[in-house]
Amino acid sequence: MARLFDDASNEYLARASAVRTVTPMTLACWAETDATGLDQVLMVIGDSSTNNQQYKLQIRLADNNIIVGAKSTTAAWAESASAVSINTPFHAGAVFGSSVSRYAYLNGVPGAEETTSITPVAGDMDTTSIGCLNDNSGPRFFLSGKVTWAAVWNVALTTAEMEF
Repeated sequence: MARLFDDASNEYLARASAVRTVTPMTLACWAETDATGLDQVLMVIGDSSTNNQQYKLQIRLADNNIIVGAKSTTAAWAESASAVSINTPFHAGAVFGSSVSRYAYLNGVPGAEETTSITPVAGDMDTTSIGCLNDNSGPRFFLSGKVTWAAVWNVALTTAEMEF
């Protein structure tokens, strides 16, 4: 069963702890969006008191690609090879293999590896959210659509494991 999020109503799910704070890790979910022209966060593990220290899986406003970010004092983004289609279910994934390896997956297909060295401070991360970014600016970048089967793994799943 999917959870429907309405960005106009600022709906999201949050847990007041970080379910995972170090690599390797994988974030993945099935989702569907009904909006364009919005940065929409699917899943994030981060620090609620700053806008730093995050592992994030989101849809980017500019092109509707899936982007995967690691952020400490700087950020580095991997992006999917294609864009999501509006009102069409898709599988999104973020694979963080190490501080220098991250991939964005869309429907089992990885984009190019992003290799900038970024290591978020594990001790600073204190929240896990689905459907928004929840940082020192408060909840924002709300998803307008559905999420189901959201999961976090303590390993970097392989491309074969990300296929569906």
